[in-house]
This record gives sequence, structure tokens and C-alpha cells, in this order.
Amino acid sequence: MRGPGASIRGAKAKFWGANFENLLSLHCRLNKIALEKIPSGCKWVGKMAVPQKTPFDFIAAKNGRAVVFDAKTLDRETFPKSSCEPHQVEALHSFEMSKLTAGYIVFFRPINSVVFFTASQLKGLLPRYSLKSTDGISLGTGSELNLGVLFDE
Repeated sequence: MRGPGASIRGAKAKFWGANFENLLSLHCRLNKIALEKIPSGCKWVGKMAVPQKTPFDFIAAKNGRAVVFDAKTLDRETFPKSSCEPHQVEALHSFEMSKLTAGYIVFFRPINSVVFFTASQLKGLLPRYSLKSTDGISLGTGSELNLGVLFDE
């Protein structure tokens, strides 16, 4: 059973997530980075559509290089393993093992910091452990984002 305020927390998380995705989209357009959001999928079982989990949220590409990632926004200063979807970490890790840049882009709202964590970092993270913003690759702030770092710019 969900506790009191769960729907408010969910609405806030959805609001901040949508804003962060808009920020990513705007940054990519301004910096000539192709960005594609993976749509939520469904599998047909008889006459009924059953939602399916997606392997990650985005594919970004520039100058013949690609990055696959999931995006998170947090109202805390650490990124706990419990915020990762295991099936996404596995999918991202398989892309990383194929020499593609893959991981999570996380916006830590309290410290206005955007950080990239590799799939290997996430896969190796023990249960009940967290990553700090200093453990990843800094991509700037909410207002001064730089995804070019992921494309070796």
C-alpha cells in the first residue's frame, strides 16, 4: 500500500523528469546532437496490449559516435542502486561491452549537477550502496549542460 503523499511525490518526480528530458532535448538540438527517445512498448497477447519494459530511454549520436542512456532526476545528492532498473543496467552493459558509451545521465537537483555514470559502474554497485556526483563524469549543471564530453569533444 502506498503511503500518504505518494501521489504527490509521483507527480513531482514526473514533472522534474519531463523538465529534464526537455532540457536534454534542447541541449541536443542546439549542439547538433541527434537524440531519439525510445517509446514505451507493448506486446500483444491475444487482443490485449501488455506494457513492456524498455532497455533504456535515449539514443544520442554525433559525428559517427553514439551514446545510449537512461535519464534520471533526483531530489537527493546520491544515486542509490535502488534507483536503477536491473533490466536497463543489463541492457546498457551489453552495449558498453560492444564498445558503445552507455549508462545513466543523472541530474542531482539539490546540487544542480548533471553526471554520467557508466553501465559498468552501475553493474558493479552493491545493493544498498549509492554513487556520489563526484563518482561519475560531470556534464555540467542544469543550465550549462555539456553532453559533448560523451562524444570526446
